[in-house]
Amino acid sequence: MKNKLLSVVIPAYNIDSYLSDSVQSLGAFLNAEEVEILIINDGSTDNTQAIGKRLESKYFNVRLFNKPNGGLSSARNFGMDVLNGKYVYFFDGDDQLNAAYTSILMDMLKTEDLDLLGFGYAKVSDDGDILSEHILDSQQTMSKLSRSEFIKAIVSRDDEPVAGYICTKIFKVSLLMNIRFRNMNYEDMPFVFDVLEQHDIKISYINNIVYYYIQRSGSITHSVNEKNILDKVSNLKIVSSIIRSLNVDANTITANNRRTLVGILWQASLNSREVKSEKVENEIHNQLRILVRYFNHHGGIDLYLRLKMYFYYFKGRNNGK
Repeated sequence: MKNKLLSVVIPAYNIDSYLSDSVQSLGAFLNAEEVEILIINDGSTDNTQAIGKRLESKYFNVRLFNKPNGGLSSARNFGMDVLNGKYVYFFDGDDQLNAAYTSILMDMLKTEDLDLLGFGYAKVSDDGDILSEHILDSQQTMSKLSRSEFIKAIVSRDDEPVAGYICTKIFKVSLLMNIRFRNMNYEDMPFVFDVLEQHDIKISYINNIVYYYIQRSGSITHSVNEKNILDKVSNLKIVSSIIRSLNVDANTITANNRRTLVGILWQASLNSREVKSEKVENEIHNQLRILVRYFNHHGGIDLYLRLKMYFYYFKGRNNGK
């Protein structure tokens, strides 16, 4: 039986320089009877475990779990297995919340029967400078979205106010019974779309900066290697497959294919400049064939995409010869 309102699941791997500040940014969640904060130490080799123990002794609702290293998805899945909340928030232990909004989040979870609560975010440099801000509608305090509207916002807005980042969303746990994080990097978006595929949910979205996404140079998303590129391509393929299976309009499918094509081309550019993997090259070539075929049957490829293809794909291939 779920006896807490909210479970905050924090995967932690070698983030001893960030974890304390991140947990302390949780504001009203700290020492709240209805909230549990679960730090999942994923086999860290630095002082992450010791810092987790100090936080556990400082706040009565913080619990530290230690497990062998298995990666981010493994740590999040571990958290899903031990949580006791009606809602779950997957929070990265090297980022921060805007503590002023945590009481608002709690009030909404208490008073409304929510499927998914999302909110705006800012990308922040390691030095604390705001790099960009992302909200859905600056003219409203709150937006209500259907599943199809939510999908359209994810795939068609270049400013990414919704995006796939799991840390900008709080989920009702009962919707996740048959869903797990895949064993891959860039697993956030596939997880979100697994939820959307299985449930015709209603979404509430707070149009304010609630989450601070620290752009840490050593993080998974900023590492370029064969696995990361292939996982990113897999991410795009999984999302596209789920979107095709849902009852969304043709414009949303086209917008997603456009987003996918740009994403594939960027991975092609990374591969040609830094990795030079034949396996990646073959996978990208196969995906480009599929996407180009789609656009040739739906109005052709516009100038913007043609330029992207030249600079991110063909130019890189020619330079590699």
